[in-house]
Amino acid sequence: MNIIKGLVKYTDYEDMLETVYGISTNNRYDYILVAPSWDIDKIFKLEDFTHNLLCDNRDCKTYEMIINGKRVIYITLKIGAPNMMDFCLMCHNVKCDNFIFLGSAGALVKGINLGDIIVPQYSISGDGASMYLYDKLDANNFLKKVYPNEELSNKIINTMHELKLVARRDVVI
Repeated sequence: MNIIKGLVKYTDYEDMLETVYGISTNNRYDYILVAPSWDIDKIFKLEDFTHNLLCDNRDCKTYEMIINGKRVIYITLKIGAPNMMDFCLMCHNVKCDNFIFLGSAGALVKGINLGDIIVPQYSISGDGASMYLYDKLDANNFLKKVYPNEELSNKIINTMHELKLVARRDVVI
């Protein structure tokens, strides 16, 4: 992707990843959980896990945890697609097997409760920031339906079960 090539060419992304977010590209992680502004204690009972605060600044809070023998990063970001995109772009070279985004979005299904975890059937991209992920800016990509990879969706659901969290699949966001 051209955006990754530009990132590598024009920034010191590895230093920025560690300086801004507290995450080193030298370490290997089993999971990185990303949540916009959800404090860690809304998701986990901290007394159940070994955890260490790596970074606490105006842009994020980053924790490293050990859950069932797995090395996990939990990071809260400010709300908004540009903040999420900045973080994701910085992570393109992180050694991690699984990225899970614990986002907050509107759903087109009744009965979704605050805190429910969903793996959508498809998403409608209406943020504008994700249009920059394509090699060419095109207004036709705005409000486009985005379908997740079925294998990836199943892997996310299995991971959520492994972390003892429940994920729904009957949702469109």
